[in-house]
Amino acid sequence: MLNQSNELFILSNRLVKIYPESAISWFATGSYYLATRKHDLAKRHLRKATQQDRRFGPAWLALGHAYAADNEHDQAIAAYCTAAQIVRCSHIPMMYIGVEYSASNNHILSERFLKYARERNPNDPAILHELGSLAFKSKRYTEALDLLKHAYSIALELSDQVLAPYWEPLLNNLAHVYRELGDYEQALKLHFAALNLVENSPSTLESMGLIYAMTNRFEEAVRAFQTAISFHARLGDVKFASKMLNLCMKQLVKDTDTRETEVPPGRGILESPPPSAFLPIPLQLPGEEPVLGVPSIKADMDVVYHPTQPACDKDVSDSVDDDDDVSMEFV
Repeated sequence: MLNQSNELFILSNRLVKIYPESAISWFATGSYYLATRKHDLAKRHLRKATQQDRRFGPAWLALGHAYAADNEHDQAIAAYCTAAQIVRCSHIPMMYIGVEYSASNNHILSERFLKYARERNPNDPAILHELGSLAFKSKRYTEALDLLKHAYSIALELSDQVLAPYWEPLLNNLAHVYRELGDYEQALKLHFAALNLVENSPSTLESMGLIYAMTNRFEEAVRAFQTAISFHARLGDVKFASKMLNLCMKQLVKDTDTRETEVPPGRGILESPPPSAFLPIPLQLPGEEPVLGVPSIKADMDVVYHPTQPACDKDVSDSVDDDDDVSMEFV
């Protein structure tokens, strides 16, 4: 998309004033409302364009887009079929008929129309993308990977190695396939590439959060889902992100509690003592002199204190009996 809706608005107004009976004038007006997501107004003006000229194929194609945007699949298919009858040399109406059948979960008819469109134009990356997406829905992941990679390479070639935001779904769908095949890192790389095309896309952020959750990276998953919720346009679109956010928050709290209950060795010690402090104190063997600076605990216990006499110590040179139960406590 050129993102020039203001210019299209000015052009359509001029056309309606100059050529009010022309289908092109109302087609331009309907295209403006379609670009600005005012689908009801788009359908109204595009229907008027088809009434002005029943053989004007672009108006029928755009009318199908307007119906498809509101998930009115039957009306969209009818409009696309009319466009296919008018523009017989084009593969585009056939492709969109297949897209609508896929959206309505009729995969057999969808694949039939998409393959027919591919026969007319085998190198259209949009057709390869839709066929790859259909294979992904049918859980044919290897086939989906081949089709989507082929579409990606052709899209890069056509756009001089710089993809337009139009191809963001292609990158995300390719990432979905890698995720199902267990290649999570490659899937994340493609999602990041999709974010470069469409910044802060909620669907891309949700997909990244799902991968983070699957790989037990719950902090990153929580951030991804929170960001996705903040960028959703409608409240009803946040059900998946909200559910996953709650699950990840619970798991994150659980992991935090588990880490807090596991007391690491040396907890509370500000600095580690030097290695020499952990050397064992040599034991006194029978007949040897006591170690200087380490008096016998038994001798300390035999000190007798008399209030009227100076304190006197017993001979501390006596060795400690082997049968004595001696315990020491470091303070």
